[in-house]
Amino acid sequence: MDDPQNFSGNAADLAALAIERGRAYGLPVDPDKTNERLVRYYVTEGVVDRPDRVGRDAAYGYRHLLQLLTARRMAQAGISLAVIAEHNRSALTRVLEEGLDKPLPTQAELLVGSFIHRKHSAPRAASTAMPTPAPSPRPSMALPDVLDEVRRFKADVVAKMELMHEQEALAMASLGDLGDQVRALHQMIDLLAGQSAKAVVALQEQVEFPMAALSERMAYLEKDVYSRTLETEHKLHAVLSESMASLTCARQTDMSDVVRAIAELEDRVMQRLADIQARQAQDTERLLALLKSLQSAAPPPSPPPPTAPAEAHTPAHPAAPPAA
Repeated sequence: MDDPQNFSGNAADLAALAIERGRAYGLPVDPDKTNERLVRYYVTEGVVDRPDRVGRDAAYGYRHLLQLLTARRMAQAGISLAVIAEHNRSALTRVLEEGLDKPLPTQAELLVGSFIHRKHSAPRAASTAMPTPAPSPRPSMALPDVLDEVRRFKADVVAKMELMHEQEALAMASLGDLGDQVRALHQMIDLLAGQSAKAVVALQEQVEFPMAALSERMAYLEKDVYSRTLETEHKLHAVLSESMASLTCARQTDMSDVVRAIAELEDRVMQRLADIQARQAQDTERLLALLKSLQSAAPPPSPPPPTAPAEAHTPAHPAAPPAA
């Protein structure tokens, strides 16, 4: 499309245009994942605004295209959907358009931007509200390697969660297929029952069997059809139960792996912090020992100079002898 600013179409048209414009901008838009289902999922999660309604149809526009391209770009960088949704809701259309030609903002910049947006959009509190205490200053510790491990672990968790969503969608699709097979089997059973009834009527018209034998045959056919129906339903219920159990087991296994990985990461962080504190304590002891050695090597202070003794005060005139 030559002028995407005048775009208007459904979810499938939006996905196709996003793939085309992503290639033009050089953005990582995967054609296999960018489809109509992804657009509806992003609308549900608040990453993309809800479409306009034209009669009974949903219409997407230029802002939805920018939000979809920005979401795919930030998701490839490992940013969570909650942060992406907050950014896409608060950003203006002009900001989204300019952001496609700029480097991605960091996690801290996104958090600061969302905080400023909530601060300006929230109503002011009453003047009688209790003041919130200021947070106590805490010493900053730069742990770049630990943060990199946390980011990588977060990207792995996001990838696993997306894989789980895809597996769940495939499982639901397979369950839908099983339901269709059940309905087809019921239709086949109904057809067989109708054919059996027609065959019995034709047989009764052509050959005159005794009524007892005919009734016995009908009862046998009904019992056989009923038993086959019950057997088929039991098998289908067993397959459905097995599928749900395997899906639940896989989900629990993935969650246990995530919990174990988080615990291991916490242990690494605590061990690294303990090493840093021990190193700080060693440096403090060395500094104190150096100060003591410098104080012991300094020369003793010189004594003050002696002061001259004060002269005795003599009277100017001697005292007269007392009178006799």
